[in-house]
Amino acid sequence: LILVWELVRGLDVLDYLNDRGGHVGEDEARHLFRQLLAGIACVHDNGFCHRDIKPENCMIETATGVLKIIDFGLSKHLDSARTLGIGTPDYMAPEMLMAASNPGAPKMAYDPEAVDVWAMGVMLYLMLTGRYPFEDPKQPGVVTATLVRVRAGRMTPLPPGLSVEVRDLIGGMCRTDPRRRARIADISRHPWV
Repeated sequence: LILVWELVRGLDVLDYLNDRGGHVGEDEARHLFRQLLAGIACVHDNGFCHRDIKPENCMIETATGVLKIIDFGLSKHLDSARTLGIGTPDYMAPEMLMAASNPGAPKMAYDPEAVDVWAMGVMLYLMLTGRYPFEDPKQPGVVTATLVRVRAGRMTPLPPGLSVEVRDLIGGMCRTDPRRRARIADISRHPWV
């Protein structure tokens, strides 16, 4: 297997957000999110999952403004990516955190498409607020405090001023029960998108 990657000249989404005060408005977030959604839908349609979706793994090409998903180092075929809990903790779904935090426990299966959706929801929240949805405001940057909040489904409320539609979308993508979490097809049809 030989992989050839495109050279993307631009900023990753985290740097892009930082250049704009840490977050963007709904229209700009929607523009970026639609591109992320289309890219992840393509990845899933081809039988793979990314498993490490985050702003640092999405580049915005300077010349075109096109978002490109990068760093497929943790990606797997959908059929073989169901038990290993890996990724970036702030973006990991609760079911992946369980697998990662209990290495000696029996391997629990998870839906790799659902964990990508969770990470996309976290990324959308971050684009709109400049904060992580499950970070403990009393202990920012403390991973164990974040993990406790993720497992409990204790998302920091979105700030006032954001639309009902985007609140509904993020809520659907960040449901702690992966069986109730929005699917890519649901997201594609969502009124906010």
